[in-house]
Amino acid sequence: MCRVISLMGRSCSGKDTMLNNALKMCNYNEEKLMYLPLYTTRPQRPNEPESAYNFVTDEEFKSLVDSGIIFEYRTYKSHLNGSDDDIVYYGTGKPENMSSKREYISIGTKDTIQAFKNAFDEKNMSFVYIYASNKIITDRACEREYVNRTQNYREMFRRLYEQYEQFRVFEKVIEKNTEISMHVPCFVSNINGTEIFFIRNELYDINKTTKLMLDIVHGQYQHLPRV
Repeated sequence: MCRVISLMGRSCSGKDTMLNNALKMCNYNEEKLMYLPLYTTRPQRPNEPESAYNFVTDEEFKSLVDSGIIFEYRTYKSHLNGSDDDIVYYGTGKPENMSSKREYISIGTKDTIQAFKNAFDEKNMSFVYIYASNKIITDRACEREYVNRTQNYREMFRRLYEQYEQFRVFEKVIEKNTEISMHVPCFVSNINGTEIFFIRNELYDINKTTKLMLDIVHGQYQHLPRV
């Protein structure tokens, strides 16, 4: 049975960078790691690669859900078009032909954990929460707005606040265990019956952080700190 890795984290925690870096590291010689297709109805950001998401319309998204191609999805309010009533959809799909000889990686949230468990064998699932300090996340978000020339700071801060609330249960674990969470690169915690690997992404060497994540999900760290 194939292993599926679900990366979770707040906006600007570095989860997308880590996903893309893991694909490069694992597929240097052959395709050992594939990403589960991601779909969204939000507009493509400036300088965002086409491979990041499948950008679709609301109607196309709903059709993919109805056909079973998208097995989990969630909605968010957005101010991208200047309205408080804008809704964007994000979802994850299954590849047409999943292979037991490969591993798969995707982006998830707290609310998608059960959907992933239902879609795949739980024994072969790894849930990883990527985190960084509030200051680093805010700095990265401001830099993204500046580089992309969007400078939509209202939407940026709305997204940061919303995602802190969304991942509050994870962030509280980090805040209550600062002697570990702020001084070691990784630890593990059981949240509502699910084992979550926490990885601090504040290192300058993304290759080192990505390799650490891959080693952890492959069981090469048997004695991680547990909180």
